[in-house]
Order: sequence, then C-alpha cells, then structure tokens
Amino acid sequence: MNFKYTTQFTVANIKVSSFQLDQKVSKASLENLMPLIPNGEIDFNENIDLLGLAFNAAVVNKFNKNDDGIDTQTALRIATLFKHKPTNIEHKKEKVVGHILTAGFSRIGDSELFIPDSNYVDPFNISLGAVVYKYVNKDFASALEESNDETSNLYNKISTSWELGFNDYNIAVGSDNLNDAEIITDENHIKELKGKLKSYGGSGCLDDGTKIYAEINSKKAITLENMIRVHGKELALEKYEQWKKKILSSNKRYSKGGFLFCKELHQLLIQNLNNETPYYGDNEYSVVYKKEDVIKQYFPDFLIKSQKIIVEYYGDYWHRNPEKYSGEQAEKIWELDKQRIYNLNELGYKVFYVYESDITKNYKNTIELLLKEINESWK
Repeated sequence: MNFKYTTQFTVANIKVSSFQLDQKVSKASLENLMPLIPNGEIDFNENIDLLGLAFNAAVVNKFNKNDDGIDTQTALRIATLFKHKPTNIEHKKEKVVGHILTAGFSRIGDSELFIPDSNYVDPFNISLGAVVYKYVNKDFASALEESNDETSNLYNKISTSWELGFNDYNIAVGSDNLNDAEIITDENHIKELKGKLKSYGGSGCLDDGTKIYAEINSKKAITLENMIRVHGKELALEKYEQWKKKILSSNKRYSKGGFLFCKELHQLLIQNLNNETPYYGDNEYSVVYKKEDVIKQYFPDFLIKSQKIIVEYYGDYWHRNPEKYSGEQAEKIWELDKQRIYNLNELGYKVFYVYESDITKNYKNTIELLLKEINESWK
C-alpha cells in the first residue's frame, strides 16, 4: 500500500535489555518489559543463536523530532501490526537481523506494562519484544550486548527507529504534548498552514513563533466509538472486547510450564475454593501497589483473591534459581523478586513461590509442602 506521507519515530540511546546472558542491564525499570519476551515459546538456553530483546520504541501523545505525533487511538490500532515484522539495520530491507515478537504499551519512567483505554491522554511508550539472529551479523549482536555494559564505549549508544506511513493528518499548535495542543481539523485551515510544517520544508512554527505539528489522523483507529458507528452498539461491544483480548493474548506473561502448574494447583485446591475461581493464565488479575511516588502493577501467576494468597512459578532462568545461577545479574533479579514480595506483603497478600526445577525434579515433595503452607494460611 502506498502512503502520501511517512514519518520516522526514533528512541535515542535506547536501553536494550538482553535476557539471554548474565550481564549488566542498563536500567532496572526495563525489567518490567521482560513479559514481552515469550520465554514460554523460546528457550534461550537451547536457542543459543537467538538474542532476546525488549525495548521502548516510541512515545505516544508527544511529537517526535520530525514534529509528527500519534495519539492513543492510533497507537492502539497499529500495535498489533508490529508482530512478526522483520528488524533491520538503518532501514535497509536487505539487512534483516531479526524479527519482532510482541508489542505492548508501557508507562513513561518505570516502563510498567499496561493497556491504555482509547481516552488516555498522557504520554506513554509503544514497547516491543524481539529476537536478533546472533550469527547473521555477529558484530551487531555483540554491539547490542555491549550497549548494556556501563564500562563499554557503546553503553546507551544503540537506538531504534521505525517508519509509519499515513494519508491524513490534523495540525496541532502550541505544545509538543498532544493533550495540551490546539488541534485543527478543518481541511481548509490545514491546507493554509501545512506549508509551515517541517515535513513540507517549513520552519515548524507559525509567524509569531508558536510551534506547529502534524497529528497523524486516527479516523480508522480501533476505538469503541468508531466500532459503534460502523457495527452498531450491540455488535460493537462484542467486537471491541474480542480486540482487547487479542492484545492481551499476544503478550502472555506466563510460560507453558507455569500455566500447567497453576492449572494443576487449581485442581488440587478445588475443595478449599468453595466454587471460587482463582486468577491465572489468561484470567490474570492486576494488583496495584501505591506508596508515595512509587506505583507498581503486578500480575501474579496464581491468585486466590478471597484469601489474598499468591503463588508464583519462578522459571529457573528468568528468576535465576540460586541452585543454578550466581553473579551480579542474578543478585539484581533476586532483589527485584524480593522487593515485589515485600510490596505484595504490605498489601496484605501472602506470597509463596516455587522454582521450575523443584516442580520438574521433585514434584511430589514440592507440591505437598506448598499445599501445607497454603492450608496453614487459609482463613
């Protein structure tokens, strides 16, 4: 499909987090993007030719260096289009070095994953999970890994960019935050002002110096309002919920082994539950922790809400089973897990966890001990 216009979204000095090797992660907040790496589908210990990455790719509701921007509705529409797209070097299609696996959204600052509704107006990130083929371009893969090392000359030197084609746009005036700008939608007024846009060779300012931007049009965005207009209210509600489930299912936070464990645990506790359905798998529950200026959103592997009991399934690699791993990266992940449990305890939750190898190698004793601890905590 040919578009009238294209723009490029770039995140400079992007912190690329590799979850394959024990190495320094350049920014702790990017650990929150780890769910974008589908560890249930790819075993990075076995697939040594793949490098798993997670990163923020663009900021929504804020204008880029080209003075173009996208709003929440457009971001929601295009998110699913990233999946399975190739990644290349410097936009050269013949230099494919990997592909995108998942796409989602994260908050500015701490990169906590979340799903904004169509009316969300604050800036947030489009976040991606991808793999790089290590042996297609060894120098590039090595550079990605070095970009996480604070002692390397390449630290914080890797950036990512992508192009977006579009046919229509509105004009935003006065602020680089889309929500604070005046939006001009009148076609005649847009024609009158478009020559001042950077993309048309203009200065990016009105005659009085006021900044002017292009807001990429979201007429065809997937929003409940647009669906009601097209399908009618009853059918639109159904289709909108289906679309939201598609977004959620494309970014599963659990592994296959973790899901099977939770499913088995559900059956073992069925008599205690008194018809209550625990939260796990696709039926996950969001626990929000707020304290002063700290806000965290957690998605427990297994939650019995009435009892405030949480059970976490720790993959040996992702949570660095101390029987198998050590070192600085392992200690960092243990500290994150420890802080997570502490925060959940403060909210009144009792948290239990098991490691993957405890289940696969010593299932009976591990389950018996876990059930004993859960039963002792039951109210």
